[in-house]
Amino acid sequence: MTSSSTPPPPPKTNGLVEWPISSEVGRDMQRMEPWFIRRSPVLSRLLDVYGDELDTFLGLHAEILAQMFVRTSTWGLTYWELELGLPYVTGLTDTERADRIIAKMRSYRQGTPFVIQLVANSYNLGHVTPIEDFPGRRLIIRFDDIRGVPNNLASLQDTLEHLVRASALLEYQFSYMLWQEVKASGVLWGQMKASNTTWEQLRTMSPADLPTDTPYP
Repeated sequence: MTSSSTPPPPPKTNGLVEWPISSEVGRDMQRMEPWFIRRSPVLSRLLDVYGDELDTFLGLHAEILAQMFVRTSTWGLTYWELELGLPYVTGLTDTERADRIIAKMRSYRQGTPFVIQLVANSYNLGHVTPIEDFPGRRLIIRFDDIRGVPNNLASLQDTLEHLVRASALLEYQFSYMLWQEVKASGVLWGQMKASNTTWEQLRTMSPADLPTDTPYP
């Protein structure tokens, strides 16, 4: 009579004892073995250990490989910043740090409108148009896709000032919601109140985001 604490025997399939293997890699290796070797509990245990180690190795390999690319890097962003001489700034997300790194890598060339647009677009701020004002010695940076002030504007300003230096005065143009756009959308004040839309949110919305389908009493 067996005790209640005795573990159940492994399941049997087609007359073969299948010893459980927790690792997916270990199960793959077990399937490649001949049927008479798969019956060995010693080999099954070895494959289970080997599979766990290979799973750990493959996970670390994928993590280290991700650090080789700025957009997929996490803890490796520190080494990218050290390599490019970028100071560490507290409070930035990994995406914002990656934006700074890519912008720095693109800003080694002469500050032409093409290079300025290339650098500005690396910040994931939508389409950015540089406008040259030769009589006023100004370079206007216009944000075409984003309403309001972008979150990572300070980092973009530092990069562009380093790129342009003293050759031109940098100005930034932002766009906001217009009353004509609000009227043309057909949205009602009751719908904006029902959707808890604040005044600041309304200023930085695009017409497509207005709560025109929100029911209200």
